[in-house]
Amino acid sequence: MNKKISNLAVSKKNVLFLFDFDGTLLEAKYDKDTILGCSNDECDVLKRDLEKNIYVGVKPIKKIQILIDLLNQNNKSVKVLSKIHNSMQVLNKIEYLNKEYPSISKNDFIGVVEYEHKTAILEYYSNIYDEVVYIDDHLDTLIQIENNLANKNNINCFHISSLFIDNN
Repeated sequence: MNKKISNLAVSKKNVLFLFDFDGTLLEAKYDKDTILGCSNDECDVLKRDLEKNIYVGVKPIKKIQILIDLLNQNNKSVKVLSKIHNSMQVLNKIEYLNKEYPSISKNDFIGVVEYEHKTAILEYYSNIYDEVVYIDDHLDTLIQIENNLANKNNINCFHISSLFIDNN
């Protein structure tokens, strides 16, 4: 895992860890084991989410589960910051969290309708916490956040791949 993530996870600072949902907390495989092949706009698989829960049977990312356990042991705040397309998707994502990430309450789920809103949420929390860590699988989202919040030294953006680095 990236050394800065590890250090913040066990630091004495008041740190908030925010995680994207799709492709970060869980594998990006949905609906008959297909990869969610769409842009940031709505796509067919997410529209079908109105009819059924596409998250049933999708595997959680074990490294994230281990990290969240470590964060809980060190009294760090954990929230999920996710793009949502409809109200049924919110319910389905919360149901998934209850099953695979039970330490994350529904009150710690933040849904946004536009990716740009993630920047505002991170900026808000940067005024409350000593450090904010945001982990996402979308490079375009991470770059946008870093560019828009370059003046905020306490916001740390990481791609999910940073969790798979061996720092030994």
